[in-house]
This record gives sequence, structure tokens and C-alpha cells, in this order.
Amino acid sequence: MDGLLIADISDAANPYEVGSWKAPDISAGIFVSGSYAYVAVGYDGLWIVDISDPADPHEVGYLCTRGYANDVFVSGSYAYVATREAGLEVVSVANPSGPKAVGACPTQGDALSLVVSGSQAYVTDRSYGLRVIDISDPSSPYVVGACYTPGKPAVGKGIFVSGSYAYVADGEAGLQVVNISDPAKPHQVGSCETPGYARQVFVSGSYAYVVGSLSSKGWWLVVIDVSDPATPHEMRYYDMPYAGDVFVSGPYVYVSSEGLLILRFSGLE
Repeated sequence: MDGLLIADISDAANPYEVGSWKAPDISAGIFVSGSYAYVAVGYDGLWIVDISDPADPHEVGYLCTRGYANDVFVSGSYAYVATREAGLEVVSVANPSGPKAVGACPTQGDALSLVVSGSQAYVTDRSYGLRVIDISDPSSPYVVGACYTPGKPAVGKGIFVSGSYAYVADGEAGLQVVNISDPAKPHQVGSCETPGYARQVFVSGSYAYVVGSLSSKGWWLVVIDVSDPATPHEMRYYDMPYAGDVFVSGPYVYVSSEGLLILRFSGLE
């Protein structure tokens, strides 16, 4: 669906829908913080949805972004939005009903996905790989470092930061591992081929969970051991009819796949 679906997963074997919210266009990215869901809705910008009552989610705020809203990450009182050709846009969400743009930073190409860690925003760019942006002053973000990646990152949750490393779902180039211990000098330290075009990634413990597609229109999830970032290698493979976003909590892997698919891989806990 184009929007938000809320499911009760208290019994992982029997999840069920409890509420939904329809977006005005394609929902490209979502981030949940407190009682609100922040939804990147393409040309319709950033929407803020009140989810305090899961059975009755409803929009409370909206901002027309500078470019096509691909992804969103919320930290503190700010939402950081990857807005394709317009780069990174910083939005104050201190008042959810009245979000306000406060700063922006171009990434040269198309900003597709992002994650915030500390005073840095890590943004994937379709043409230029990884961009590290200093957001210590939200009104004046600026690029402090960059690392070219050999593939073309995808739209959505195509990057995950854990410790001193950024994990990038790099399209036809698979999973790329980038050392970000020095934000000014990020550099690739490892990579792992995937069965097709790598689109989304989530890291939990010593494993990276990557979803993507094949040229034959098949979809897949692979689990990659990243305990040694220099030599990541595939551990598990799973075919599915469709794979959107991926999220891991405890022993469960949640994948948007023509609804919600919940998996548990034995031997990985």
C-alpha cells in the first residue's frame, strides 16, 4: 500500500493488522520516533503521522520538501530527509503539527537513503556513493567526507551504521563495508557479492541482512556474516515473491513482502 500499515506482532507466528494510513503518493521511507511516524512521500514531501492510537493513525503535520523525499531519519528535534536531487534537507519537528525546514546540503547527485549517528549524517548518493555530512549545526550542514562506491545505491534503507562502520546496499556491487572511524576520511574495507541488486540493509550483531532483486524479477534476502568487516561472507539465502524494507529485532527478521513476512533463522542468535 502507499502509506503506513500497523501490525500487532506480539505473537510472531500470527501477526495481524490493527491500523493503516493512506499516503497521497508512494511511501519511499519511514521512521518511527515516540508517538509519531515520519513518512517520506516522494514529490509530496514529509508527512508526520500520529500513531499514539495504533488503530487510528492520522496525519498531523506536513512539509513540502525541496526535492523528491526518498528517505527520512529522526534524531532529537530534527528530521533529516534525503531529497534526491536536492540532497539532504534538515527539518525541525519540535512541533509535529508545524514542521519547518531549517537547513540543506547538496550531495552532488541524487540523495537516496541516510542514517544519522552522533553529529554526522551518512547519505548514499546514486552517482557518488557515500557522503558524510556534519549536522552539528542543523541550519548549516556541510560535507566533511566522501567515499565512492562501485555500484549504484538504491532508494530506501540502503545504509546502516554500526560502530565504526557503514554498511551500504550498493546495487549491482552488493554489500560494501566502509570504515567511518574518521568521518573526514571514510574508506572501503570490505565487500560481499549478493545474488542480484542489493537494495536494503539492516545490521544486528555480527550479521547484515540484505534484501534485493534479480533481473528475472525474483526477490531475496541474504544474511551476511560481518564479524570481520574486511571479509564479509554469505551465511543464509531466502527466496521471496517481493522484498521491500527489512528490520531485525531479537531473533526475528521482519520484511515487507506483499504484506509482512516474519522470519527466524536458526543458528544466528
